[in-house]
Amino acid sequence: MLRLNKDRDYWVGISGGEPTLNRRWLLDTLRELKRAVPESRIQLDTNASLLTNDYIDEIVQAGVTDISPDLKARRVETFMKLCGIKSRETAKSFLETSWNAVRYLDECYRDEVFMAVSLPYHPCIHTLDELGDAARAIAEINAEMPVTLIEYQPAFRLRDESFLEPHAMETAKEILLSAGLSRVVVQGGSEVPLATDPLELDIGSEEF
Repeated sequence: MLRLNKDRDYWVGISGGEPTLNRRWLLDTLRELKRAVPESRIQLDTNASLLTNDYIDEIVQAGVTDISPDLKARRVETFMKLCGIKSRETAKSFLETSWNAVRYLDECYRDEVFMAVSLPYHPCIHTLDELGDAARAIAEINAEMPVTLIEYQPAFRLRDESFLEPHAMETAKEILLSAGLSRVVVQGGSEVPLATDPLELDIGSEEF
């Protein structure tokens, strides 16, 4: 049972890992959140690679009010490189599902669910041409869709890369604006902490 206070917990977020991997758990959790704090907003962070239309219908009916799909790439090769997926067929399926999810959410739930799309960017993975392609694809869906341009800081990849200079992210932002997007914010720079090396994490243990 969730211990939530309807007067305090007015916004509840579900993130990951990838919370959509366990469909039954996610739907049960959303329904319980809706029961415990019925007036609260429920935010879901997801890469959207599993969000088929019927899955989207279920999470909205279960209580999601805000969603932030993370569109990792526009091209299959980039998606494979970024995610470490070896199978091109698998990567293509995940990538197409994520973009279709954004389109479906905007078409069917624009007035019901607030959606802000995230676009990760790092020049050693994404070219500016591909970033422009992604921006144009989003603009074709909805030019007024909020988009967060995120300097890519993964936990297990690009660990030796330094932060980008501010002008690099500003150049990337201009690409998005010139593609027709009107609501773009940048998240990046030294204020974003570098991911911790998994080998540096203290693993808890109990002495018996």
